[in-house]
Amino acid sequence: MMVSSLPRVIQATDSLSHDVDLAANEKSTLVVVQEDQGTSETPQIVSIVGSLHAGAELTICVISLGEIVGSVLVDVTFLGEEARCELSGLSLVSGKTHLKLITSMHHDVPSCFSRQTFKYVVSDHALTEHEGKVHVKQHAQLTDSAQSNQSLLLSPDARVITRPQLEIYADDVKAAHGASIGQLDSEAVFYLQSRGFSLEAAKRLLLEGFVSEILDQLPEGCDEIKQQVLERLV
Repeated sequence: MMVSSLPRVIQATDSLSHDVDLAANEKSTLVVVQEDQGTSETPQIVSIVGSLHAGAELTICVISLGEIVGSVLVDVTFLGEEARCELSGLSLVSGKTHLKLITSMHHDVPSCFSRQTFKYVVSDHALTEHEGKVHVKQHAQLTDSAQSNQSLLLSPDARVITRPQLEIYADDVKAAHGASIGQLDSEAVFYLQSRGFSLEAAKRLLLEGFVSEILDQLPEGCDEIKQQVLERLV
């Protein structure tokens, strides 16, 4: 078995394309970080294409921070049985961000596993769009796939569009999707203030709780990235 001991971290300061072709039982972890584009108005395109053979395991996490215009495309195809892919993402975006994520899981063979877990914190006039697709072929029985997309809007002009899609042609599968869009719980904020927290500290604590699911999934060696995220919170 080939094992990648440390995650590969890519700082996406410009457009990039990255292919991951994992042989049988090979493992790989990829962390992609997008940050403010500054004055650049050129759309930033990030493309990740994965091919997984029998028993391979691929973990991908995409972190987007600040004001970003562009798109992230993640396309993974399962070519061998017992392969696994865990895809997660966290976007803390602001300003005039227009960020679009398109994720696709192609279950072409039986007995594979995929998870997609994304969280968004959107403020100012930012807009995020997420189109998450799972495709299961007729003979890809015993597929286990799920996707979750949760968003918090921190300003009246912030917007989120989410479009989960399932195309399932097999009959013995586990497949689920869920999406939610909301605001910080005002009652929770009030309770924390009643316990002595300032308004800013109360909001920050709730936001830390919201993003912790994704941060906790980051592999060892990503402490600096976690700190970058926490510094962006209100």
